[in-house]
Amino acid sequence: MLTLSKKSTSSNYQTPTNSNHQSSTSPNKELLSTVNDNSTSWRLGKSRLSPISNPNNFFTGIGLRLRLFVLQCMILVFCSVTAFAANKPNNSKASAPQATTHQVDTVTIWSQSMQKPIKNVVILPAEYNPNTPQDWPVVYLLHGFRGRYDTWINKTQPDLPEAASRMGEIIVCPDGGFSSWYWDSPIDSTMRYETYITQELIAAIDSLYQTHSSREGRAITGYSMGGHGALYLALRHPDIFGACGSMSGGVALIPFPKNWDIEKRIGPYQENPLRWEEYSVMGQLWRAVPFNDHSREVAGLPSVDPSSELQAGQLAIFIDCGTEDYFYNVNMRLHEELLYRNVPHEFIIRPGRHTHEYWRHAVEFHLLFFRDFFNRTAKQNQQGMAIRKSQVKQE
Repeated sequence: MLTLSKKSTSSNYQTPTNSNHQSSTSPNKELLSTVNDNSTSWRLGKSRLSPISNPNNFFTGIGLRLRLFVLQCMILVFCSVTAFAANKPNNSKASAPQATTHQVDTVTIWSQSMQKPIKNVVILPAEYNPNTPQDWPVVYLLHGFRGRYDTWINKTQPDLPEAASRMGEIIVCPDGGFSSWYWDSPIDSTMRYETYITQELIAAIDSLYQTHSSREGRAITGYSMGGHGALYLALRHPDIFGACGSMSGGVALIPFPKNWDIEKRIGPYQENPLRWEEYSVMGQLWRAVPFNDHSREVAGLPSVDPSSELQAGQLAIFIDCGTEDYFYNVNMRLHEELLYRNVPHEFIIRPGRHTHEYWRHAVEFHLLFFRDFFNRTAKQNQQGMAIRKSQVKQE
């Protein structure tokens, strides 16, 4: 458990040293107080500020008796105010105790598909209480190449616990391997992270915590390799995720045939170029096409029964990339492809590079986008239930 506490700071105050200098000014004329400003002492007179030669003469002679008298008065007033505050009746109404800590768990889950334990960070809102019937929406945050389960909270955005409480969302940061790209690798059986995320991890989280265990209460996003993984998994599993996002995601693979261990996971591009297209976000866009005859014709796909497929806008999509990012061009292409295919989505470009600083700010936009999705779908579900109840009464 991680307890967040406020740090208090204190400043050192140094009193001036005494000297034997005698005051040459009568204390009953114009000397009222002194302040110290960068080693220059000033005297507050009737009409102006004038420098004095030695501020310590206030603390000698007649000033000694006056100082003791003032000190006694201050102590008397302080004690009186303290006693009054202590005895003052409390007429305010009792309020519910406010949670002051954020719970951050490290949960190890056994992956049956990869035959190994995998660590995950789970961040709970401060108001999360396992003894209450409230279900919480869950956001899955995926790390990038060479990252691990704690990269998000230790490096990218240490304030995620506060964000989880502010947004009212459980945040789960799984370990996605050094360079898994969140695939079930066709050539490496030890890399089955699509199965792990969509089947093993989600099932474990829903059993361990009070979650809204449906697509309407589940979202996924990530940065770089994790941005690719989030869109790739959401497009392939819209029955699991209702919303998805990508921060500086590597959404197209072909422009980078020798980078980031991609060919170790799906083989060299020269040997199987079709696989490189299929395993990219670009190659999965057909799954998000609104399923009407016109849109299917534009996408070059056969007409299908709309009742059996994802409807237009049912998957909320948020894409974010910096203008100086080396993935900027492929993200612009993704945006243009989504527009061409009439796929609703949000797209933001901001000044920035492929850095944790950029993602530290970007994740706030994603969490806010997901909160809006969760609230909107919850409201729609409530309205649907109300309509069904009214129909039952009429029957």
